[in-house]
Amino acid sequence: MPLFASHGFFHLPILIAGLLVVTPLCAFLYQWAKSSVWGVATLLLLFAISVWFNLKLFRKD
Repeated sequence: MPLFASHGFFHLPILIAGLLVVTPLCAFLYQWAKSSVWGVATLLLLFAISVWFNLKLFRKD
């Protein structure tokens, strides 16, 4: 379900804000994940959840 409008223009600020929050978090997680197999698995799981959530959130209905 779209947040503000049926077209993608209004989603852009939300997407940019999301990237600004997620990028440092991913950098931190990557530094931690390099040291263990479980860290890599956790990072891949979080990435998969993020992709699924974004596809669900920004899907055109």
